[in-house]
Amino acid sequence: MEFAELIKVSRIDNVRVRRPGKPAMEMTVAITGHHLILSNTQNNQDIGDREIWLLHRGILIVQKENDSPRSGTLCLKYKDLRTFYLDIIGPDNVVNLLSTLSSLSNVSEASSAYPFFYNHGFKGLEDGWFLFRPEEEYSKLLLKCENIWRVTKVNYEFNVCSSYGRLNIVPSIIGDIAVAAAAKHRIGGRFPVPVYIHRKDDNREIPLARGSYTVAGWRCTEDERLVAGIKGTNRKGFILCVQHEKTRSSVTAGKIEYDSMYPQWKRVNIKLPSLTDLRESMQSLTLACNDPVNEKWLSRLAASKWLSHVKEILNTACLIAQLIDKEEAPVMVIEPDSVDLTCILVSLAQILLNPDSRTLHGFEALIERDWIQAGHPFWTRNSPSNMEKETGPVFLMFLDCVFQIYTQYPCSFEFTERILVLLADHSFASQFGTFLCNNEKERAQCAVREHTVSLWSYLNQVEILSAQLNCLYTPNPCVIWPSVAPMSLTLWSAYFLRWVQDQKHQAYERKKITEIIERNKNAKIEAARLRKELDELQKEALDLGLIEVGEKQDEEEEGELEIVEPEINLHQELSPRGIKVPALGDNK
Repeated sequence: MEFAELIKVSRIDNVRVRRPGKPAMEMTVAITGHHLILSNTQNNQDIGDREIWLLHRGILIVQKENDSPRSGTLCLKYKDLRTFYLDIIGPDNVVNLLSTLSSLSNVSEASSAYPFFYNHGFKGLEDGWFLFRPEEEYSKLLLKCENIWRVTKVNYEFNVCSSYGRLNIVPSIIGDIAVAAAAKHRIGGRFPVPVYIHRKDDNREIPLARGSYTVAGWRCTEDERLVAGIKGTNRKGFILCVQHEKTRSSVTAGKIEYDSMYPQWKRVNIKLPSLTDLRESMQSLTLACNDPVNEKWLSRLAASKWLSHVKEILNTACLIAQLIDKEEAPVMVIEPDSVDLTCILVSLAQILLNPDSRTLHGFEALIERDWIQAGHPFWTRNSPSNMEKETGPVFLMFLDCVFQIYTQYPCSFEFTERILVLLADHSFASQFGTFLCNNEKERAQCAVREHTVSLWSYLNQVEILSAQLNCLYTPNPCVIWPSVAPMSLTLWSAYFLRWVQDQKHQAYERKKITEIIERNKNAKIEAARLRKELDELQKEALDLGLIEVGEKQDEEEEGELEIVEPEINLHQELSPRGIKVPALGDNK
């Protein structure tokens, strides 16, 4: 694509730029094929940012606000919640800039995206494209249970399911022909696949699986065998049917089907927000967050229902974790296309159940495995406004839920919320190719791995990685149970309010905590050194006859300082609140 054909104006001087919570600035606007560049023409460094680079892919809405014979105002709203008002002199400049930004922000071809043109200036320790290979990740997952599960290559050419990756896990008793037949019985070919194996102390293995809805109207023996194979020797399993208003009737109609076709599984209907609900909630939340001084701010925040959606999703994730860990029952999460809410739920459940998912490397592997390779349509969900019906902040909702868990268990995560903010920004618009396209098939067709840089290559540089580490982290092998009570949930201010409120106090607090921990560490090292030196001096004094053994013991008893440390369990296991587990005999 020739971007020059879409650029009607490449530079406009003397533009007055206004932003919520920031002083107005006079800037020069420059437009390239992928960026809008705002350059501060005033010499005072304290006035604001000297230069702002904004990817066109990040534009949510561009519209004309005020208009007059001599000037006009453009409003630019970005997906990361930033809003810019550009007061431009000259009606032709206004029209040309509006046309240019509208055209460039609506480029739909992934092959024309900025990652294909980005020339990185760093040298990563590892190539991020090979950091989380499916075969290696699945080998870790199936360790010591290779006789029960296997990795299938039935979808290696993407012929069985276009949105799944090349490799998938299936029960070892199910052959590839049966898997292909079962895929035809599922919407989009997304046959049930295990994503996590939870191991109990008695060596019992409880699987967590996901899949799409079945095609109504006919039965499939291969699909029934596949689902039975996932249950294995466990007495009973649960099928969580994610539904919203559009799917409620179809799920109700399929009640008899599930009860008769999968008799060893208990069906549980879970009502969660749809894409439309999330999109509308995000729009309302954005309006509220860009005007935090409004006297009705709290009412507007509540009216957006964003935190209500967070609560509903977290509650369901806790239910899944409780069914697996407490009831020791397999769980399979299904939704119509199995690319949105199932990604959220199975990922959150793993964070609760699996300590490795709370490490930095494990969290990156989780996103790569259960979002990117699993076929979440990042490109479509973050599309321009002309494809609004298919868009929705699904991944952002997941990151917000992770933040809520992190705030309740800050010592159980190896990373901080900074990496959550970074991932959210790069999922919307990025110079890296990690979140390009909708699935692995499209990435292979566009040769994304061959022609772009992975975000993981950037993140795993020493200086970048160290900035994401949590100085309070202490490995916690236990399952964690966050509270889902409304008073336990809070607005993610580091993301939603970062453009309108000063976040320096958070950086200051983080710096002071790090300094205190470092001083404590150094004090312990110095204390150990002094103890060793004292022991050596006492031994030398004994050898020289300066003191006797009894005197040494008396000195130790007199000089001994007893330090009583309070017993604080940073990882106290909390029982899940607000969660009702359906009994095995109930029929819901």
